[in-house]
Amino acid sequence: MAKDSFHNRYNADASAFNKGRGGSANHRPSASKSRGGRSFLGKFTWVIVVVVFVAIAWYFNKGKGTVQSTSITIAEQVEQGSNTLKQEFNELKEVSNSQRETVSKSYSGNLPEWATTSDWFYPETPTTAEIITKTGFTLAYNEAAEQAWWVAYQLTSDELKGTLDRDNFDFDEDVEVSTGSASLRDYKGSGYDRGHLVPAADVKWNAKAMQASFLMSNVSPQKHSFNAGIWERLESRFRGWAKRDGSLYIVTGPLLKEKPNNTIGINQVWVPNSYYKVALTFKKNRWHAAAFILDQQASGKNLEPYFLTIDEVERQTGLDFFPAIPDELEEELESESELG
Repeated sequence: MAKDSFHNRYNADASAFNKGRGGSANHRPSASKSRGGRSFLGKFTWVIVVVVFVAIAWYFNKGKGTVQSTSITIAEQVEQGSNTLKQEFNELKEVSNSQRETVSKSYSGNLPEWATTSDWFYPETPTTAEIITKTGFTLAYNEAAEQAWWVAYQLTSDELKGTLDRDNFDFDEDVEVSTGSASLRDYKGSGYDRGHLVPAADVKWNAKAMQASFLMSNVSPQKHSFNAGIWERLESRFRGWAKRDGSLYIVTGPLLKEKPNNTIGINQVWVPNSYYKVALTFKKNRWHAAAFILDQQASGKNLEPYFLTIDEVERQTGLDFFPAIPDELEEELESESELG
C-alpha cells in the first residue's frame, strides 16, 4: 500500500509539473512543427549564402575592373612616358646638333667670310697645273717639272698630336696624276733626296694623309744636307707656330718659274735651285703672315736671312698667293712679314 501510494503521488506531481509548463504529461512538440522551423532557418541560410556570393562576385568584378582600369592607366602612362622620352631625346639631339653648328660657326665666325671656304688660301694656279686633292692637303702638279707647283694645307695644333711613324710608309708613284708622276727610278742613284713638300711630321694624325705625303707628286729633288738641315728646321719652326697659334695656313713648293739647268731620271725631273714657304695665321683678331725662300746651298741654324715678304716670294715664283684676300689687306700682309 505504501508503494502504490508513492507511485500515485509521483504521477500526481508529474502531472502538476507538466500543467505548470502549459502542457499535459503526454504533450511533446509535433514533428511537423519542428521540421518547419528547420526549413525556415535553411532558407534563410541559403539567402545569406547567395547574398555573400553575390557580394563576393561583385567585389571581385569591381576589383577586376579596377585592375583592368589600372592596367590601362599604367599602359597609357608608359606610352606617354615613352613618347615624352622620345620627344626629350629628339630635343636633346636638336640641341646637340645646334651646339655643334654653333661651335663650328663660332670657330669659322672668327674668320671673315672670304676665309671660310676650304680653298681660300690656295695660290692662283697656272693654267697648266693639275689640281689634285689628297687627304690632308691639295697640290697643283706641274707636268713639265714632274713635281708640284705648290702644296697647300691647314695645320692645326690638334693634328700635331698625331703619333704615326713615318718608317711604316714607303714612297710610291701617284696614279692620280693624269699624265703620270715621277717614278722611284728617277731618284735612284741621282744623289738627291726625295724631299717632302708636305712634311711627314705634319700628317702624323692620319694614315691616308701620311701615305699621300710619300707619293711622288709631293716629292722634289733636294740635297741631303739641305733636306735634313735648314729646310727641316724651317718645317719645325712652322710646326711651332701652328702649335702656338692653334692653326696655320701653309703654302710651300719649289721655284719653278724657269727651268733649272739640272734634271734627274728618265722623266727629266727638274732639280729646283730654291724652295719657298709662306704662311698665314689669324690671332688676336688680326692676320699675320710670314714668307721664306731658301736656296739649296743654304745651311746653318739662322733663318732670319731667308725671311722675306710675300710680295718678294710672288716675284720669284711667279705665283699669286692668297688671291681671295681683299686687295687692301693683301697689300698689307704681303708687304710685311711678322709671324715669328
